[in-house]
Amino acid sequence: MPTKEFNPHDSFDLVETGIPLDPKDGVDTVDQMARTVIQEYLMMGWNDKIILGMFANQTFRGPHTAYLIKGKERVSQLISEEREVHRHKLQRFFSNSGRMANHRYAHGLQLRN
Repeated sequence: MPTKEFNPHDSFDLVETGIPLDPKDGVDTVDQMARTVIQEYLMMGWNDKIILGMFANQTFRGPHTAYLIKGKERVSQLISEEREVHRHKLQRFFSNSGRMANHRYAHGLQLRN
């Protein structure tokens, strides 16, 4: 139960934002939205199977819309592509910092999917 009164200017209200579904100027907005979501959850340490499950779950409206439009195979491909980019970023970060052997993500770089 909410305990505060409704404020029409509350900056934390959920706001729906539409994205164009027709790729204009060569930009596939659905792919871009899906990649952004995938990147976010990869950074939180989610594995590929759980991320794909989120896309397949209609509770997650945005990711599920991408899943319906693009299909399971394309979403799986996007997850794999973003996983590889994420892996390279982690390798670069930890190899440059000298902390590779002691960090909890270091073992996952070999790669956990």
